[in-house]
Amino acid sequence: MKINMRAVAVCIMSSVMMTACASIENLKGNEGAPVSLKPQAASASTTSVQPIATLPAPEVTQAVAIPGDAALKSAQRHFHQREYGLAEKYFRQAGAENPKSLDAWLGLAASYDQLKRFDLANNTYRRAVKIGGRRSVTLNNWGYSYLLRGNVVEARKKFLAAYEIEPKNEAVNANLDLLREGIKRNRRKRT
Repeated sequence: MKINMRAVAVCIMSSVMMTACASIENLKGNEGAPVSLKPQAASASTTSVQPIATLPAPEVTQAVAIPGDAALKSAQRHFHQREYGLAEKYFRQAGAENPKSLDAWLGLAASYDQLKRFDLANNTYRRAVKIGGRRSVTLNNWGYSYLLRGNVVEARKKFLAAYEIEPKNEAVNANLDLLREGIKRNRRKRT
């Protein structure tokens, strides 16, 4: 039986956008702490990320030079406020100020994902792997990036690589479940 990968991608994307909005976790400014894209219901302590098509265009202003960790904190605040253009500028600035900050690079990649600049996101995820190694959080986020693009084959590869590193990671398991559920729905539609 041949699987229509485009249909699987559409199912997964609609499932992701409707039932398990991704949120950025651990963007609290802890230097070296991992950033995780983890599907979860919105709560008072997290801000759910909505599909970019439904959000108003972020206001683009000139990024002001902010010393030290302030750039990272500002980037995180803008990301949580869904101001992805400003978040991208400040994450990029934070990465330039502290090139070994995994938080800055993963935040930058997530911002690029929300801006649909997947070409830049790929380069940034590669850089994050060079900085922090093949961590489950980095591979999971990169897999989620592929899922946003509708590339379920590459998403699955990244999710499985993250699972091999950390099999009990909730975000990785949730994303693998989303992938499986999308494939099951696609098979049911075709029969």
